Amino acid sequence: MASSPTNNKRAVDHDAPASPTKHAATDAVKKTKVSPETTRFELHYFNVRAKAELVRLILAFTGVSWENKMTSSWENWLAEKKETTPFGQLPMLVEFENGVEVFKLAQSHAMARYLGHKYALIPSHPHHAALMDSVFESVTDLENFFSRMNYEKDEKIKATLKETLYTDKLVAFAKYNEKILVKNGNNGYFVGKEATIADIYAFSVLERLEYDNDPRLAEILKTAPALAKSIETIRKHPKLSAFMAGDRCPVIFQA
Repeated sequence: MASSPTNNKRAVDHDAPASPTKHAATDAVKKTKVSPETTRFELHYFNVRAKAELVRLILAFTGVSWENKMTSSWENWLAEKKETTPFGQLPMLVEFENGVEVFKLAQSHAMARYLGHKYALIPSHPHHAALMDSVFESVTDLENFFSRMNYEKDEKIKATLKETLYTDKLVAFAKYNEKILVKNGNNGYFVGKEATIADIYAFSVLERLEYDNDPRLAEILKTAPALAKSIETIRKHPKLSAFMAGDRCPVIFQA
């Protein structure tokens, strides 16, 4: 059977104060022993970053053994793989123990949270976990708007959406998340003293925005130095940076 998501969680901090503003000193972390010989994952998606990239980055960050199974042909996907997925959609995460398939999961955010529980990337204290979730959802809002802009076919509407992104959505995202990072001690993380899936998700979306080549992103980050620090903290993680420098899918969005 698949490992229980609670097996590798952060140590339960029963004595943690109720206020999430003090979480930096209270979230003790139980080190996760990754066993690539026994646990392995396959991540199935198209030959594009898009919805699967967060899960890829989390898998790379943990150091667990995994294979990036990319489907280049939509026709092959429809003919061969659609009915093998839980909801007839990709991405899909498949977990193996000792070479035997034990778990299959759909929906990228469900995958992120599962891996977060399994590999100590979600705080154990309810207040801290909720704060992390609130940051995670704020990143979701930003990603959804950015994706909407990129997939818009009408160039006039797309230009309007882009203006809204850089003058409203991204400005607000930076402003409010900057406050959370500063309250946590400006240590490069949103919650506690180590990375969570919210940190990796924020990096994933903001790094994707860098490819938009709009100078306003850099200007906004100058007003949010703690957020800029958070991005660089995740970017410099050894396992993650090695993945990004390697055989990473070059396509940002599907055409």
